[in-house]
Amino acid sequence: MSFTVDRCSACLHAVYPARYLCPRCRGSDWHPVTVRSGTLLQFTHMPGKRAGDDHLGTLRTDDGPLVIARLTGKAHDKGQRYALRLDGDALIAAPESSAA
Repeated sequence: MSFTVDRCSACLHAVYPARYLCPRCRGSDWHPVTVRSGTLLQFTHMPGKRAGDDHLGTLRTDDGPLVIARLTGKAHDKGQRYALRLDGDALIAAPESSAA
């Protein structure tokens, strides 16, 4: 399932999560934009009881807004590119080289 952010129809500024008014121009007309990828800014390891441990990362989407996503794979580097997708309510980021 694809992930979307909202883009202001007046000034084209993208935001996430959704807002009533655009922080840039105060416009209130929005349209959804599908976001397919982003760049990893930082990440953290969260040990868990499930099989495997969770890694969460902050990514800057190609449209601008920052998101926090669960990272797949074992090796993560700042600046690495990730493909984004929704899995239920969870945002998942897979390294672009293995995102097929």
